[in-house]
Amino acid sequence: MFNLITGYYLPDEGKVVFDGTDITGMQPFDIVRLGMARAFQRTNIFPKMTVAENIVATIISKNRRSSISLRRSESSRPSMRGRAKFWKASGWRKWPTKKAGTLAHGNQKRLDIAVALALEPKLLLLDEPTAGMSPEERRQIVRLVRDLWERLKITMVFIEHDMDIVFGISQKVRVLCYKTLLAEGTPNEISSMKK
Repeated sequence: MFNLITGYYLPDEGKVVFDGTDITGMQPFDIVRLGMARAFQRTNIFPKMTVAENIVATIISKNRRSSISLRRSESSRPSMRGRAKFWKASGWRKWPTKKAGTLAHGNQKRLDIAVALALEPKLLLLDEPTAGMSPEERRQIVRLVRDLWERLKITMVFIEHDMDIVFGISQKVRVLCYKTLLAEGTPNEISSMKK
């Protein structure tokens, strides 16, 4: 579903509409520029770059300023202001100079979310944000997602198989099985349905 929404797959029929615009067939990078971002099930970070460089590279890419060197961009005021916003929102103020590949799995997932946030999306897609995490890391991610939603006021759609997480964080739940919508409603409505 996320691959269809973000332009990686073309639908066999129908269309994808985002914020009133038909985005069917658009390139993924053009969809990102319209205000959609995605954090992947398997992290999509640059492991040899620092946390700060990952964020700055994303900001440069979004602003189409890829010819500007990373160092110059890091010292520019707009980038600093932008980065500060994402540090605060995603809790990365502690580790800007750490290499992304040396972070624990849970922190790499947090960085992947921070990279998506650096695109300043209207819609944030989270693909199994707690996959492969310890119970404590899962709790931290759930707190982070809830805090981001409350603080940034953006729409978030996430795919998750752990129903405790789904019911603990969602406002609306849709249960899909092989393209078929099985159920839709609030967490209470879904959890009270008979099996």
